Amino acid sequence: MTERHQTPRLRKSLFAKLLAIMLAMATSLLLMVTAFFALVVYPNTLPMNHRVLEEYARVTASTSPNFEAAKALSSRLDVQMRYEGPDGAWATADGLPTVAQVQRGEADSSLGREYDLETASNGGRYLFIWNFGRQMHGVHVKLLWLLLFLMMAVVLTAYSFQKRLLRPVRSLDDGVKRLSAGHLDFVLPVLTHDELGALTDAFNQMVRRVKQMIQARDQLYSTSATNSDHR
Repeated sequence: MTERHQTPRLRKSLFAKLLAIMLAMATSLLLMVTAFFALVVYPNTLPMNHRVLEEYARVTASTSPNFEAAKALSSRLDVQMRYEGPDGAWATADGLPTVAQVQRGEADSSLGREYDLETASNGGRYLFIWNFGRQMHGVHVKLLWLLLFLMMAVVLTAYSFQKRLLRPVRSLDDGVKRLSAGHLDFVLPVLTHDELGALTDAFNQMVRRVKQMIQARDQLYSTSATNSDHR
């Protein structure tokens, strides 16, 4: 019985409806921002950044860096390098694919890696392995979580202000229940000075008038009864 009574009450609650509206707006905004990043930002920035990285790899390969220079570059940037050519073969990290594997399309790109093959001036081949795609995806995910946190903070803040601003509604609801139960000896506090405050004041005046009318009626009945007894 309790759950049946609570469910319709929640459906009729003004506070619940306003909270549902704010949550729906926050969800819609989050979905729009997510769609904007997924359909506009990410697809457009990734190819452009890939071209920049490709050009950087081409310029770097033209200088024919040795192993020490490649290790220094890897420590500054999130890139790994492999070289295969007349000067031997080396890699800045273990487990990197070979040039032949990349050419055959056998290199793993599931982790957001990007591969660039560039030819050196001595005829060797440099393989650049960038993790930029994974980093960019991580930044977008963090940004979406930040937006979600900010939206929820805005919703909760707005709800707290809304709950405070609509306190007169709860007070009026309590007053109507007390009035319908026949209680007339109460005065609702005027919590605000806006339209709701004016409505509360009007309600208090109505209760006073109803009380005065009932008192006048009782007095009239008492007077009529007294006159009848004298007759």
